[in-house]
Amino acid sequence: MQALERASLAKRAYDALRASLMEGEFKPGEPLRLRVLSTRLGTSQTPIREALMQLVAERVLTGAPGRSPRVPELTLGRFLELRDIRVALESLAARKAARRATPALIRTLQEQHERLVRAKEAQRFKETLAANRDFHFTLHRASEQETLVWIIESLWVQTGPYLNFLYPGGVPAAPRRHPHEEVLRGLEEGDPERTAAAIEQDIVEGGAPILSYLKD
Repeated sequence: MQALERASLAKRAYDALRASLMEGEFKPGEPLRLRVLSTRLGTSQTPIREALMQLVAERVLTGAPGRSPRVPELTLGRFLELRDIRVALESLAARKAARRATPALIRTLQEQHERLVRAKEAQRFKETLAANRDFHFTLHRASEQETLVWIIESLWVQTGPYLNFLYPGGVPAAPRRHPHEEVLRGLEEGDPERTAAAIEQDIVEGGAPILSYLKD
């Protein structure tokens, strides 16, 4: 029973750290210290240590003997690699989701997109990012491909620390039709290719500020 409880705590710590990384709560190069995380998550250091070791093994964090694991710095080449993999896998998930789309799914995605638009207009940075994440993963989970969704989440975890560089001057107004609207049209028409193309456009255009930051 103690082993099961320990495994459960480690899993909870792992999930919480992945979510925090995905949401940009840790900055590139930031060390993740056991004592700080233990206080933050309200648990002992042992499950957190195990969770950090797993994240290092997955190359989400960097680690060295005797030092706290760190959020890795993202190079331009690494970002482009992750972006290209995201395009391939999220397009695949979008195609599969489009083949299973229901009116309820489309309504949920429409509501999430409207929440994103309201947050953007109000210059609410974190809420904008949260709504965008909800939109993407609601779509991806509709593919009913659990392994595929887990891999996509892992890619978001690796790029999450750079979300804070998306809107250095505040949340900009969309210059034209948002790719999410094209995703919705693709789902309404039952068109997997249109849906996938819109997701690719969203990934490439949405990551442009990070790309500019890394180039500079």
